[in-house]
Amino acid sequence: MQIYNRGNRVLAYASMNKINHRPVETEKFYHLRKLSVRDIPAMVELSSCIYHSLEKGQECFIHQHDRTYYEQMMDNPKMHFVGAFDGGQLIAMSYVRIVRSRKELFEEFPSRNNAFLGKEFQVACFGADSVHPSYRGNRINENMIRYRMKQAELLGATDCVSIIDRKNIWNMRPYFANEFVMMGADVDPSDGGDIALMHRRLDKTPLYQSNEHFEIPVNDYKSLNKLFAARHIATGYNSETEALRLVNSDYYQSANLMLLTRRNYAR
Repeated sequence: MQIYNRGNRVLAYASMNKINHRPVETEKFYHLRKLSVRDIPAMVELSSCIYHSLEKGQECFIHQHDRTYYEQMMDNPKMHFVGAFDGGQLIAMSYVRIVRSRKELFEEFPSRNNAFLGKEFQVACFGADSVHPSYRGNRINENMIRYRMKQAELLGATDCVSIIDRKNIWNMRPYFANEFVMMGADVDPSDGGDIALMHRRLDKTPLYQSNEHFEIPVNDYKSLNKLFAARHIATGYNSETEALRLVNSDYYQSANLMLLTRRNYAR
């Protein structure tokens, strides 16, 4: 993907390899830009298309929204929607929201394990990752994450966070490809779904010292939860073994220990 600035705008484009799971015959590109109120009709249409393409058990992956929702979201000056286009057609969208308070952070990143961000922070929260079913397989989500990281940097953020449904393996891999780590798991208070907590420092502060890793099945939540609470994070996903790669890390430890102590005391 190529990213460039035009004035105070961030633009990007990337090659498209397939449409409807078929290779494109001639060179073709999709481009990325920030969305505006003029794009809301296309956003509503894309949201409906993606929602109705979900299979059974994927209902928590994404929520369907109407025009009023997007109008309210865009009224927030800290909320920035971005989209990918094939010509004039919106084929993917997501957002980055800049937060500076614990209350705002919890709305996007519902976990009490946030002490690693420090007392004063400016965090970019990524959400609503969605790609039109006909355009999957073009690394669009991976490129949109990278695009939003650039936006976050220009907006003064030091950290990026996101939540992912723990069953949504397809959305984990683009984050791992952009050097995010899975530093824990929790429950989404909005729908009760199991979520993975993803984090990345934009300045690439080392979050672990060694690349030596071991694997745990991605659906073994019990084992993973214990490891997250005991100096471990996930740094990647192995498609062949359907497992997360875990390494030792002290970066989140103080907050994890506090969380684990509270849970044990409550029992």
